[in-house]
Amino acid sequence: MTFDIISGFVRCDFRPEEKQISHNILSTAEVCFGHTRDFRSKSLLSLECLNKDDQLKANKVRDSEDKITLLTCYTMLRMIISKRLKINPLDISFETGTNRKPRIKNDSLFFNISHTSNSYAFALSEYFSIGVDLEELNEHLNYEPIIKR
Repeated sequence: MTFDIISGFVRCDFRPEEKQISHNILSTAEVCFGHTRDFRSKSLLSLECLNKDDQLKANKVRDSEDKITLLTCYTMLRMIISKRLKINPLDISFETGTNRKPRIKNDSLFFNISHTSNSYAFALSEYFSIGVDLEELNEHLNYEPIIKR
């Protein structure tokens, strides 16, 4: 595993034997972070941006706060991807790719999402597979297995 600090970004590379990414394209990665409480009115969730798959995922979540966070995350993700790809948010289809990472069907835009409690994050890149993980701080949790995964 290697770590590089480039222009204020920390790049962690678990597979240094693979072809290295040009430092010039690292600036094309976007990371979005938010708190569900920032959308107190919940009017954002009333937009017709969520499809049945998103709603099914949310219905599996028991905690109502976690459910709102998941729905907010997918709403924001769909809105941003739809603007980037110039398509309707409902026309975006997700599938599971390599290493169980989500990906967009029939498009090469890479993304990853994470959500916990009332916070969420997602990352987008046009050039390389990207990951993001958001964890609630817990002093009793061993984070090393999470980082390695």
